[in-house]
Amino acid sequence: MHEIIKEVVICVCYIFLVLLLAYTNRDPNSYNQYVTYNNIFNKGELARATIGEGKAFDQVMSLST
Repeated sequence: MHEIIKEVVICVCYIFLVLLLAYTNRDPNSYNQYVTYNNIFNKGELARATIGEGKAFDQVMSLST
């Protein structure tokens, strides 16, 4: 029984250390990058994401503005 408890405690400590290292290595700008990529690729707002204004891809009817 002591060996099983010892193994569980070691596994929990190992997982805690891995999660701690993964959390501390996060980039603080990753959320902003995610929002920009989401606006460009999923919502189709390239002009709004880069310049701050424009139309969505599905609203463009011709190449001229």
